[in-house]
Amino acid sequence: MNIDKRQKLFDRIRKAEVGGARRTDPSTAHAAADANAAQRGDQRVKVFVYLLGRGATGATDYEIGAALAILRTSAGKRRKELCEMDLVEKSGDRRHTDTGSTAIVWRVTQIALSEASAVRAEEGSAA
Repeated sequence: MNIDKRQKLFDRIRKAEVGGARRTDPSTAHAAADANAAQRGDQRVKVFVYLLGRGATGATDYEIGAALAILRTSAGKRRKELCEMDLVEKSGDRRHTDTGSTAIVWRVTQIALSEASAVRAEEGSAA
């Protein structure tokens, strides 16, 4: 049952209808978005799990991209999708990037932390 709850959480993140092409984008962008929906969903789960593991420290899009070996732009898009799902939010902090500029630090929302903690608690009690 605990694995089932974790799978449901990840499936909800993976299959969310967020991101993709904008209504005003050309047909080629829509075709690419449709073709890459599964990859976007998998990346979204990886970004969520990474930010969950970072706790209050959070991470910038730069840090997410480097840690997960994905493009920074892709990391930012997946993080934005998680924000649209109310799973990730700004932490209020900024950190320097490798370019010398500062970037927003993102963290998992309290609601998402509670949901993930409930799954972990069940996993612990089932062990």
